[in-house]
Formats: sequence, C-alpha cells, structure tokens
Amino acid sequence: MAEIEVDVLVIGWGKGGKTLAGALGRQGRSIALVEESTSMYGGSCINIACVPTKDLVHSASERRPADDPQAWFTYAVAGRDALTKKLRARNHAMLDEVDSVTLIDGHARFVGPHDVEVTAGADVLSIRAQTIVINTGTRRPNLRSPRRARDCSTPPRSNTSSRFQSVSSSLAVGMSDSSSPECSRSSAHR
Repeated sequence: MAEIEVDVLVIGWGKGGKTLAGALGRQGRSIALVEESTSMYGGSCINIACVPTKDLVHSASERRPADDPQAWFTYAVAGRDALTKKLRARNHAMLDEVDSVTLIDGHARFVGPHDVEVTAGADVLSIRAQTIVINTGTRRPNLRSPRRARDCSTPPRSNTSSRFQSVSSSLAVGMSDSSSPECSRSSAHR
C-alpha cells in the first residue's frame, strides 16, 4: 500500500474544500484533496444544484411556443452538461497547477485519528495528516412520516430533478404513498 503524509487532508471537493486546499497550498502547506466522484469536482453548486438548475431555468425561459418541448429540453440538457463539464475541468485545473496540492480520486475512510485510507478500485493509498477537514456535504433527511408505514416514491431532489432525460407536461413534488387514496388524488391534480 502506498503512503503519503501531508499537513492537511481535505475530504470532499466542494466550495469550502477547494478554496481551503488552494489557499493553504499557495502558502506552501502540503495538501491532499480527496474526492470520491470525478463528476463532483467543484462541489454540489456547480454540478447538481445552483448552476445546472439556473441554466435549465434560463434555457426554459428562452424556449419559443413553436419549439418542440422535447427537442428544446434535449438541447437545454446538452447545454447544461457542457457547462458543468467546463466548470469541473476549470476547478480541477485551478488546484492541479498548485505544486503542493495532491489531487486524489477515491473513497476515503478513517483508520485512525490522523490516518485515512483511500480506495480507488483495487488501488489503496494511506494518507496521514495532522489536520483533516471533512467537506463532504450532507444527505437529505428521511422525510417519511413516522405515523405511516408506507411511503410514496422519493420526490425529485436537486441532484435528480436536474438530470431528467425527457420533458414532462407536469411535475408533482411531495411525499405520500402512491397506492394510497392521497397519492391517487394528488396524481389526478397534475
């Protein structure tokens, strides 16, 4: 197993992590930045939240009534994907050019108070750092009502709703059991 030691290990490439890694790296500190997903360089805002959502909203506002909705949607999705790809590449380049920052793709897990093991396929890297910053974001809470044993399908979230591949004439967002009368009523009102 390969091993490295750095001053600061940052787990997660979001806004805070990339900014901290870049600033400390430019000050000459040795930094390792680990990101589990190459599609998340730059964090949620540029990849699944603010930027892609606003880009799709802007594209929707540009559609003319004569434009085919599915064709326009396909065009808008391609534009969104090109934009987020460009932003990911720029975020990667901004840190890749800092000599004291080491960029690592893989899944990090703690094996000690100052030790993390990063796996990427069959490759394993051991990282030791005096300071470890966790910048992994959050997971949505379970919104299922404790009073109900059944639950509707999961409603769209920022990381899924901006990834639809076809246009829909309507969209209902909420939580209820799709086989229950409540879901049937809410589905009928779309």
